[in-house]
Amino acid sequence: MKSPVIVAQLLLSAALAMSAVTSQAETYGFTQDDFVLPDWKFYTEQSGPEYAINFQRSAFNSEGDYDPWYRIIYTHSASSAPFSDDAVKSAVLITHFYDPAFYGAVDKLSISFSARGVSSTIPDSITAFMRPVIVQDGIIFSVADSQFATVTLGDWTHYSFDFSASDNWISTTSADKPDFSIAGSKITFGVRVGLRLNCPGSCRAATLVSGLDNFGFSVTAVPEPSSYALLGIGLGVMGVVARRKAVASV
Repeated sequence: MKSPVIVAQLLLSAALAMSAVTSQAETYGFTQDDFVLPDWKFYTEQSGPEYAINFQRSAFNSEGDYDPWYRIIYTHSASSAPFSDDAVKSAVLITHFYDPAFYGAVDKLSISFSARGVSSTIPDSITAFMRPVIVQDGIIFSVADSQFATVTLGDWTHYSFDFSASDNWISTTSADKPDFSIAGSKITFGVRVGLRLNCPGSCRAATLVSGLDNFGFSVTAVPEPSSYALLGIGLGVMGVVARRKAVASV
């Protein structure tokens, strides 16, 4: 018969092994370097008859090398009267997703992408604003008052955003909240692109072009309670054995 010390050590070793396996399986992620149009779904959240945002696939980078990325084009017709408009469109990766029922309840998540301002016909270096979003059951969510990328003319810049399930996730179309528990539906990830253009008087037509590339996401699941329970049992038995030894030595 194994002694209590050996049993405790075995339990502790098993708990640590399970914890290591769990930690390795906790995070699920994906990065798409080469953009393929069928992999994405586009949601027009705000547009008008005179302005819009459109996505086009560009097969080559500025050096002429094959490196597919998305060209985001904002256009506005000429106007003889003052105006102020907001164009908003989201691009969501639909070929890869996170399933809480399979991977576990969501604890933390990260979304990253590269962006750059390509060109602008107006004297403003800002070409777009980009904010990470998630989609669940057809509803687009973002974190209220979260950081966003201000895309300006120039070279590519990589942005990374970290969130947690406890953040204030909101939708512009629904009062619902995302369900990050194991009962929740599959979650997809994307980027919301927006631009506000103000014209105090008559304005000529405007075209602003931005780039989007290297989109990625990762999700860390809530740790499994089983490994912590086993770890607690192992430590508890070790503690009892240590106390017995202390009493015996007195």
